[in-house]
Amino acid sequence: MISPELYPEIIKAGTFTAVLCLMFSAGLQMAPSHLFYFRDKPLLLLRALLAVMVLVPLAALLIVFVLHPSDRTAAGLAILASSPAAPLMLIRASKASGKYDFIGSLHLSIALLAIITTPLTLALMSKALGFSASVDPAQIAKIVLRIIILPVGLGLVLRALFPGTAGRAVAPLVRFGWIVLALMILIILSLKIRLIFEMEISAYITIAVFIASALAIGHFSVPERSGERATLALEAAGRNPGFALVIAQLNFPPDKALPFLIPYLIVFMALSAVYIVWRKRSTAKGSE
Repeated sequence: MISPELYPEIIKAGTFTAVLCLMFSAGLQMAPSHLFYFRDKPLLLLRALLAVMVLVPLAALLIVFVLHPSDRTAAGLAILASSPAAPLMLIRASKASGKYDFIGSLHLSIALLAIITTPLTLALMSKALGFSASVDPAQIAKIVLRIIILPVGLGLVLRALFPGTAGRAVAPLVRFGWIVLALMILIILSLKIRLIFEMEISAYITIAVFIASALAIGHFSVPERSGERATLALEAAGRNPGFALVIAQLNFPPDKALPFLIPYLIVFMALSAVYIVWRKRSTAKGSE
């Protein structure tokens, strides 16, 4: 029988291991040339960054002002809007579009810029909404380095040196990463299932409107090109749970750190799946 005190450590270690495997596998599927995708497309990069790091937070503010959610929901939405570059979007968006060049270069750019933009956006949004929250850029940099830059960078190097081995390692790494992550999610849900039902309906509506708005912002921020709209839509709507959790734990009591994050992840998985299906069907009809 596992002691209840051990569950947080198990979840932390398991989630960290799963994300590292998935990010490493993403690096194994990228080429160094992917990092320079925007070299000749600076306007496209600017539009993508504007969507993810400016328009999505502005949409969150507008949603709060229009829907008037509870203070807890407003604060949670502000934290999520301040937290771009969800690690698994590098996997999910590339799977939806098959374009590792666009998503690889964009995701790494957003992750590095988040070291500056996350504290700044959080400060502006918390002031606008009347609550107090802050985060040290060094804490964001630590997450970016450990969870995104190092595993993806290592994968890139290994692919360049041993392309055959890298190709064979991708499938088992991805399978292992998703299995471990699924187990961690099941454990979290079994321990925190009450959080799903304690959250008021208005909070779920606010979250759904925010995610739908972020998907739309990403979708319409770039021209109609194969894969790029779907990629940016998912990148815009997929906010970084690592950043959000650190911010929540630093600024709020421990029992208030997860209540908003878990419902957000559930609604995001549902709406993003619907978006991906719709996007694939519309793309297929357009090619006929």
